[in-house]
Amino acid sequence: MTDEKEMKFQVDMKKNDMFAFMMYHTYTGFSGIFGICISLVAAITLAVQFHDLAEHAVMILGFIALLFTIINPCMLYTRSVRQVKLNPTYKKPLQYLINQEGVTVSQGEDAGLMQWEQCIKVIETKKQIFIYSSKIHAFILPKKNYESQVEGLRSLIKESVKDNRVKIKGKLRK
Repeated sequence: MTDEKEMKFQVDMKKNDMFAFMMYHTYTGFSGIFGICISLVAAITLAVQFHDLAEHAVMILGFIALLFTIINPCMLYTRSVRQVKLNPTYKKPLQYLINQEGVTVSQGEDAGLMQWEQCIKVIETKKQIFIYSSKIHAFILPKKNYESQVEGLRSLIKESVKDNRVKIKGKLRK
């Protein structure tokens, strides 16, 4: 940390970091919760009426029960492994400079700034902070990369994000 109003650290994106983001993004919204409910209803129906169901109904309910609880998370994991492995952005560590102006990400000669006015949402989980620049794109900041600076980053974000449109969730709540 260079001073109270500026933080510098680097993130070497790993497949588990990407997977945690994808799982959070997929399963905390309405569609993710609805999908889990559908799988649970299918599993309960299968368990309660197993002997009364035709073979094809057992297969269909079994598939639905597994779809959002096992199959989709496995697909998300595969996608996160592929994304980290194939995306050239994640080949080298990303350098972050976060200050009251915004989030600057650099890698080699390339750099880009997202001003806080462009931020639509900030979410903190147990292991990561996500700073969303759109509904599906976010800066994924695994806390293991800046453990000693988490409190400083949290307070910097609270001070810098003033727009009422921004939804701050988790420990970052104002």
